[in-house]
Amino acid sequence: MGNCLGALDGTQIKCLVPLKDKPKYRTRKNDIATNILGVCSQDMQFIYVLLGWEGSDVDGRVLRDALLRPHGLKVPRPGYYLVDAGYINGEGFLAPYRGQRYHLNDWHVGHQPTTPKELFNMRHSSARNVIERCVGILKARWGILRDKSYYPINLKNKIIMACCLLHNYIRQEMTVDPFENRFELDEGTGDVGGGDDDNITSVGVMEKSRNCRNWTITEDVKLVAALVNMVNMGGFKADNGFKSGYLEHLENALKEKKFQTLAFWSMIKTMKKEWQVVYDMVNGTNTSGFGYDNSTHFVTAEPSVWDSYLLVHKEAGKWRNKIFPHYEDLCIIFGKD
Repeated sequence: MGNCLGALDGTQIKCLVPLKDKPKYRTRKNDIATNILGVCSQDMQFIYVLLGWEGSDVDGRVLRDALLRPHGLKVPRPGYYLVDAGYINGEGFLAPYRGQRYHLNDWHVGHQPTTPKELFNMRHSSARNVIERCVGILKARWGILRDKSYYPINLKNKIIMACCLLHNYIRQEMTVDPFENRFELDEGTGDVGGGDDDNITSVGVMEKSRNCRNWTITEDVKLVAALVNMVNMGGFKADNGFKSGYLEHLENALKEKKFQTLAFWSMIKTMKKEWQVVYDMVNGTNTSGFGYDNSTHFVTAEPSVWDSYLLVHKEAGKWRNKIFPHYEDLCIIFGKD
C-alpha cells in the first residue's frame, strides 16, 4: 500500500442542542450527537477533522462536503485513504470487498482466509483499524467527549477540535502513549497534496446502516411539495432561512403523507446546497450564457461556457449532463423575497 495516506471514518459525539434542533441531531441509536469526520495518518495523528454535521447525517454525505470545501480534505493523486464498506470504492478511497468477512474479530486461529478476497479484506481491516484506534484513544483520553456535557454545540465543536490538536501534540512528544492499550474501539464510526488540479474532489458514497435504503424520487417530490406548502402558508420563511418551529411543522406534514422522516433533515440541507450551485450559474451576477430549460430540467449553456466556468467552479460539473428537477420550486423555498 505504497500510496496509502491513512484512513478515515465518521464518529458520533454526544452534544447538547436546543429542543427545536434535536430531530436533526438524533442518531439511529436515539442519541443526540454531532457527526464528526476523522482522517488520520498511519501513525495515528489527525490529518483532517470536519465538525458541525448533525447526527442524523450519514458519513458519506459528510465526506462529500469535506471534499467540496475550499480548504477541505485534499486527496492528492495517486494517493488514497482506506475506508470501510460504508463508502463506495473509487479513486482516492479504497474500500473492502462486500459480502466477504471483514472485521478483525472474524479472523482467528483455525479460521483464516480461504480466498483472495478474504485475504485482501483481512489485511485491509488490519490497516484501516488505525482510524478506529485513533478515535478510541481520543475518546479514552478526554472524558468530555464521552458524554453530552453542558456546553452549547458551537463551543462543544471547538472543544472537540482542541482535543484532536492536543492528541496530535501528545503523540508527537511521547514515545509511549499510555492510552494506546486502554481504549475501546469506536462503534460509530492537516492537508496533504499539491495544487487543486492534482486533488480528488468527488467520491461515491452510501449509507452504512444495515437498514439503509436509497432516497427515492417519490420522497423527493413529497418533500419539495411539503416545503412549498409551508412557505406559501407564511409564518415560517425568513430572509436568511426558516424560522424556529419549521422543523416540527414539516415533520407533522410529512407524517400525514406516511413519509419516512428519519433523514429528511439532512436532505433539505443537500437540496439547498445543490440548488445554490445551479442558481449561481443561472442567475449569478458574474455569469452569462447559462439558462435553465423548464421542460427538460437541464442547465443549458454552450460547451465553451461550461468549460470556462468549471475551471473555477468544479462543484457545478455534476449538472452538465444531468437533470436538476424542482428548480423553480426550490427557488420559492430557498430564494430570498
